[in-house]
Amino acid sequence: MAELLNQIIPDVVARSDQLWRAFWETIQMVGISGAISLVLGIPYGVLLFTTREGACCKTGR
Repeated sequence: MAELLNQIIPDVVARSDQLWRAFWETIQMVGISGAISLVLGIPYGVLLFTTREGACCKTGR
């Protein structure tokens, strides 16, 4: 199996350590951006939901 992979994608096999590092960095970026979106999005969504027309906390006239 290793020989087949080495024939098909030799550069990927030779640089597998870089591939795993890039994969892990991508997972970290997605996790951080997801956490930021969650922290900012939930309060904003609650604010929009509670201040819509007909809601309990409607602002304005």
